[in-house]
Amino acid sequence: MGKKKSAPVRGKSPKTLYNRFVQAGVMRQRGQLDKAAEEFDRVISMAQSVKDRQLEGRATHGRGIVEERRDNRALAKAYYDRALAIAHEIGDHIGAGRTLTDLAWIYQHWDMHEFAMEHAREALDVLLATPDEHAAFHRMGTLLADSGRYRAALEFFDKAVASLQSGPAVSSPPVQAALGLNYAWSASMRLHLGDATSAKEVNLKALGVAEALGDQITVANLTAKIGYCEMDLGNLPAARDHMRQACELYRAQGRLSNLVSCLTSLAELEIRSGHPKDALKTLASASKYLEESGSKRPEWRLHEAYERAYEAMEDWKMVVFHVRERQRSRQERDSEQFRDKLTATQILIATQRERHAAEVHQLLAEKLEDQLVSQIGSMAAQAELVELFLAGVRRASRKLTDPISALREIDGMARALPRQQLDWTKFEAAFTAVHPTFTAKLAQAHPGLTQMELRIAAMIRMGLKSSDIAQLFSVTERAVEFHRLNLRKKLRLKAGETLPRFLAKL
Repeated sequence: MGKKKSAPVRGKSPKTLYNRFVQAGVMRQRGQLDKAAEEFDRVISMAQSVKDRQLEGRATHGRGIVEERRDNRALAKAYYDRALAIAHEIGDHIGAGRTLTDLAWIYQHWDMHEFAMEHAREALDVLLATPDEHAAFHRMGTLLADSGRYRAALEFFDKAVASLQSGPAVSSPPVQAALGLNYAWSASMRLHLGDATSAKEVNLKALGVAEALGDQITVANLTAKIGYCEMDLGNLPAARDHMRQACELYRAQGRLSNLVSCLTSLAELEIRSGHPKDALKTLASASKYLEESGSKRPEWRLHEAYERAYEAMEDWKMVVFHVRERQRSRQERDSEQFRDKLTATQILIATQRERHAAEVHQLLAEKLEDQLVSQIGSMAAQAELVELFLAGVRRASRKLTDPISALREIDGMARALPRQQLDWTKFEAAFTAVHPTFTAKLAQAHPGLTQMELRIAAMIRMGLKSSDIAQLFSVTERAVEFHRLNLRKKLRLKAGETLPRFLAKL
């Protein structure tokens, strides 16, 4: 009776894992950040248990996006760094490019512009001419927009839109979401450049995409943005209608900070429309939600709106009060921004230290490797000269009267020539400094390897050919090939997989 096959672990099949990963992304898109974080954590754990490194890296990246949405950028960066390391380890270039774009945005938020642009350019190099090039175009656009270069930024957002529209999966939800995002940024750039009419048109396109996807968070944001476009166009009644609609959406979603900003904009519209008393009622609601949110960032703008409303009503006592409150809240905001910049500076210093340490280690490793190659090359050259000498002596001996006795005598003299021997203790110490885990990993994974096979493996890792190795060990090239064949068998290499390439991965 045959053995009963074990059932696969429930919930851990590749298809199930990928579906859970997609579902986590949908939760994040809908603003369900706590649920999304839990689901990404589950996917990461499951991917680790089945050793699916690519999915582990992609889910780790997704987990970082959740933390970025929560404004927890230090933790987001930690997830992004981990995802990038996994992508580089397994050669997932697309995953690396995507993560680089988000790391660039983190650095931009911390005013680390050089690091941000460096990561964005690297992402562009990796993703250009791939189906994900739109992500690199988008990130370059956001960085340029953040530095006030709106026209250059608009060009990159338009490139991202063109790239998405020309792709084969243009109707898929992820592509549509990316398309809507780039529409929204393109509209913002047009508004900054003074073209409110085209900005409104592009925002309406983005709104249509968000509504089709059921992305209520983006629907609320775009409704408010259309309100700003109407405001710039002088259509105040239409602007108020859009702002009220956006406020209702923010209130339903529990996004209190956004609600406070939206109510403040609505109050400013009411002041411009000649209704300061209505504006005060709106601002009172904004003050209540500000207190509930626990955030202080929009407070200064709230006091500025109060100041304008009371100025319109000529209540100068309240104007003075809110001027003072606005100044106080701005000082608190500036102090908070200073603390954020201090944290960012500390991270920058730590990042630079890590980079410098890595560069120093790389330089030392390259120097040691050069010394090893030089030493081995010198010994191989000496061994080759000795062999050439022996061959010449043998040829000359054939011309002698008694060739056999002459050959024995000359051969003995030649073999007595001093040869520089490879000091294996020093070689292994230097080799370990350059490749610290190579020998240990190889011996641990394949305990059946002999000392000679481990040494030959190290020589192959250094890039030496069989003829070079044979001269160093004073053996025939055929003997080295025999050891290489044994190595292939013990390492269980597949057909088409070369020994140097396999050893280079260790």
